[in-house]
Amino acid sequence: MNDVTIGKNTFISNMCSIRGRVRIGNNCSVFDFASIRGDLGSITIGDFSNVQDSVTIHCDPGYDVNIGQYVSIGHNAVVHGCTIGNNCLIGMGAIIMNGSVIGDGTVIAAGAVILENTKIPENSMVAGIPGKIRSNSNEYRKMAHTNAEDYVQLKDTYL
Repeated sequence: MNDVTIGKNTFISNMCSIRGRVRIGNNCSVFDFASIRGDLGSITIGDFSNVQDSVTIHCDPGYDVNIGQYVSIGHNAVVHGCTIGNNCLIGMGAIIMNGSVIGDGTVIAAGAVILENTKIPENSMVAGIPGKIRSNSNEYRKMAHTNAEDYVQLKDTYL
């Protein structure tokens, strides 16, 4: 079953796959080889967010994916059955597992692994395997927001 909704001014690469129950907001971008599969649950991506090359977003029964506004998901990251707040940056190759909740303004470092049912408070910097909070600062929210805004401008070059 495909029930895909794409918002206004959103760029979707013709080399990605979007299936199932998926809602992508306004002014978003989904780049090459991304896989967004809402076949076992629903996936919602908020306005001004970007899904970079080769990202996998998937869910399990009982574990929908909810991604906030102004979120950047870096190349090759895996986002699975979790919630990501607003103004977050998910680094390249990071893995976020079922039931995890990433607070607003958080940066997940490249290659970090967030284990199942982990709750990360807002404005955190998380790194390592398993992911551990390394510091907490409002600056992470600003950095993530700026990164997402840069991708909004980039996607406009593709439309």
